[in-house]
Amino acid sequence: MTALLLANPGLLKEQRLQRCTIITFDMADIFIEVFPYFAIYLFECLY
Repeated sequence: MTALLLANPGLLKEQRLQRCTIITFDMADIFIEVFPYFAIYLFECLY
């Protein structure tokens, strides 16, 4: 596996980019799920 990565460093970068993208999408999903509760909380605090 390491030999393959040494032979093709672009592959490693691609995998890392893919992993970062997946993490970003997960964060967005969590944000979308949590945001309504956060908005209600803020709304109740302000009014």
